[in-house]
Amino acid sequence: MATLPLKIKPFDVPEYVLLDMPPGRKQDGLQGLPKVRLEDLPDDVLEALITEFAEAVMKAARPE
Repeated sequence: MATLPLKIKPFDVPEYVLLDMPPGRKQDGLQGLPKVRLEDLPDDVLEALITEFAEAVMKAARPE
């Protein structure tokens, strides 16, 4: 079987994360979730997000 080399584009890195908030009041209409820039997050939070992302990627790539 022949193989073709592929150049894989890395994942896009976001500039911010969204805060998980409870739904707002219906009369206020649709509101976007608040954003926090990555540069404003402490290192321990960034490391936790990175670990969670890596685990999610591996789970998706190697489903049981």
